Amino acid sequence: MITASKLEAIFAEHGAHFDHVFKSKGTIKIRRGFSYRMGGSPEKLAEKVRQALSVSGMSEHFEIVSAEEHWPAWPKDRYWEVVLQERQG
Repeated sequence: MITASKLEAIFAEHGAHFDHVFKSKGTIKIRRGFSYRMGGSPEKLAEKVRQALSVSGMSEHFEIVSAEEHWPAWPKDRYWEVVLQERQG
């Protein structure tokens, strides 16, 4: 089982940088904050994560289970979130 910080370091080695990478309830969550969409979307972030997994050789170990946009009432931080599940086996 890989830690979130190790996965973040692997991504960074391959030029993929995200705002937050952390574990939550058995999944790894990757977030990127935004003020204006500027053409971005959860699907585009998921594609960047998919590419980062592929380039780093980790795509066979993880699958993307969701990609969503969040607008919490407080704090007023908007972010896109991609959730990864580690594959068993």
